[in-house]
Amino acid sequence: MTSEHDTNDPLARDVERILALRDSGRLSAAEADKLIAVLRGEAPNDVEPVTEMSDAPDAEAATPGAQSEPSVPPAPAAPPPSASGQERPGPAARPDAVGVRWLTLAVAAADLRVTPGEAGSEPRLREEVEGATLEATSDGWRLEYRVDRGSWWGIGSSPARLDVEVPSDAGVVLDVKAGDVELEGVRYVRGRMLAGDLLIDGAEEVDVDKKAGDFTARIRPTSGRHRLVAKAGDLDVTLLRGADVSVSANVKVGDLDTSGAGLEGERSSRGVGQRYSGRLGSGSAELELSLTAGSLRLRSEA
Repeated sequence: MTSEHDTNDPLARDVERILALRDSGRLSAAEADKLIAVLRGEAPNDVEPVTEMSDAPDAEAATPGAQSEPSVPPAPAAPPPSASGQERPGPAARPDAVGVRWLTLAVAAADLRVTPGEAGSEPRLREEVEGATLEATSDGWRLEYRVDRGSWWGIGSSPARLDVEVPSDAGVVLDVKAGDVELEGVRYVRGRMLAGDLLIDGAEEVDVDKKAGDFTARIRPTSGRHRLVAKAGDLDVTLLRGADVSVSANVKVGDLDTSGAGLEGERSSRGVGQRYSGRLGSGSAELELSLTAGSLRLRSEA
């Protein structure tokens, strides 16, 4: 039996991180309450959709031209304008990502596993799940899974599991509130996830924002601009063989481990935060790694 004050309990650690973000002003009280409610499995239908949540302003990101939070676009075209009317400096589309079809995962609470199928095919659920719908859209497809409050998992129950096959030439847009998500062999990944663990393995283009939980990414960027942003949890990034990228990493509160990166780079510390910039190969792609609270580990297979 564990409690929220047990440091060996992942839930307790995530709750403490969220409370620390709230106390430091990086999350509003309402946003912190929503995150904690989802982590505890309370009233998911009372939590606003991920795409409607907004972050508390960040002091470093408040200057013109600074990176802002990624959108959840249907395709990797130019990012939409920000609320201020200024164009967001989000990742530019890779040349081979233009015209890509996208599968949007609009999931309230479930575990997901996504694996590649035949190029040019249609996505499919390997097993039918009650409450899950898969429909065609103007830019690809939308998989939606919503749960009633009475079926929300808690102590002694298990989340639904969605096993999805997506065409190997398609991309995935995340719009996930809670659950554990595994994306294996998906080339293009964008979007947001609120709570739970996320694994991205083999992607070539990434633009992902994650609120709470552990985040593992094994990626191969070779051109364009890419971004992995996390609020509370651990961020573990591995650059796969063939990656050619310049990396900038920023941890505001926590640890930054680049001992296994093998990159030519420099690091600096400022208060409780740490920064790192390095290059693998000629540095053709640009990758931004940002973590508010937790541990960031950067490695390379090159």
